[in-house]
Amino acid sequence: MSPCEYFIGIDGGGTQCRAQLEDSDGYVLGTATSGPANIVSNKVQATQSILMAVNGAVESSGLSIALNELHVAAGLAGANVAAAKTTFDAQHWPFRTFATLSDLHAACLGAHKGEDGILVICGTGSAATCYREAGFSDKGGYGLTLGDNGSGAWLGVEAVRHTLLCIDALTSHSLLSRNIMTHFGVVDGVDMIEKTMHFCASDFGKLSPLVFAAFNEGCEAAASIIHLGAGYLSQLIRSMSQDRPLPVALVGGLAESYQPLLGKDISKQLCVPAHNAQKGAIHYLKETLLKRNAEPPLKT
Repeated sequence: MSPCEYFIGIDGGGTQCRAQLEDSDGYVLGTATSGPANIVSNKVQATQSILMAVNGAVESSGLSIALNELHVAAGLAGANVAAAKTTFDAQHWPFRTFATLSDLHAACLGAHKGEDGILVICGTGSAATCYREAGFSDKGGYGLTLGDNGSGAWLGVEAVRHTLLCIDALTSHSLLSRNIMTHFGVVDGVDMIEKTMHFCASDFGKLSPLVFAAFNEGCEAAASIIHLGAGYLSQLIRSMSQDRPLPVALVGGLAESYQPLLGKDISKQLCVPAHNAQKGAIHYLKETLLKRNAEPPLKT
């Protein structure tokens, strides 16, 4: 690779797409943000978001760089689904090089500078990956219907479930249930269902601050839910640390709230992420290019 080459790393999730332009030495030259980039839920939108973010990053740098000069790597939500990734990669891209990986893997590579380590993300959803000896092992990330334990969306669902049990007099009302009822302005279960029947994960995730607020005020019901979530995250980390404890980067909107609730053994493994997912995507691409250039030419 020549010293004048340019790389763009992308962190594309379900709510936004962030791009970071760097030169060959890793200096950040420009950044930009665009819309969602989940290749499973909306491939067309993801494509548009990537192109918009790339163009925005180049524009913010003030440099005259053509798209066909760029090496682009995108860590994308949904890229862990092989069929979706294959279809998405098969599109015509205007870049010199284009590669995809999951947003979880990109974040892990960035957090640990390409070294062995564990990354747990807990925001609207939850998932974990362990990078060891140049390979990834993933757990969780199955979506709210089947998983995402401990996540903001999961906390919201559990809070509503608890409130419905209270409304039906199957358990005692709590500060959490009263706060949830006040938030929605409901008096019975039918009202609650009408308010939440069209909710998606992000909508339930917006209820998580109410759960932590009740927890901080000593609500036992909220504490039970939150400790269940913290226990799941601790179990995830321990399951990935059986062979050899590795540094753990806990990221996402709920990372700071959960950190003091994890096991003492896990606290010793926690570390501050070194870099962002965009930098991790660029690391992945550079390693891919190095391997490709090291391969002997095919005989004809």
